[in-house]
Amino acid sequence: MNTPIISNELKLVLEQIIPETDVCFFPVTTHHPSGASFNHWALMPLTEVPCLDLEASEITMWIVPNEIALLYKKLRFLPECLGQRDIVRNTNLTSQILLSNKLKKVIERYSKGNVRLLRDYEIPPSFVL
Repeated sequence: MNTPIISNELKLVLEQIIPETDVCFFPVTTHHPSGASFNHWALMPLTEVPCLDLEASEITMWIVPNEIALLYKKLRFLPECLGQRDIVRNTNLTSQILLSNKLKKVIERYSKGNVRLLRDYEIPPSFVL
């Protein structure tokens, strides 16, 4: 499961935007080979929503058949799967976190080039067996 690591600055902004029922922050310390330590936050969405159109996607391997995908050739997302939320984890592919356009703009503004957010048409196929 992928968990983004964010700065304290971004965490403070996100706390103002995302309800505490939708996300949790955990302290993380990273250590540089030089001996320097840096404090960050792990961002974990608390809401999980099925976001894939399983009929239109091309899944090549399943963790749970017809429910949780592992490998794929093509993904199609359900329209409006976020509902009114700004962030959810995709229950059909748990490595994915989906964001609203509003939250995407905020993260891009505060990421300082350390993050790349993909649109659904940019997601490369996984390794196909």
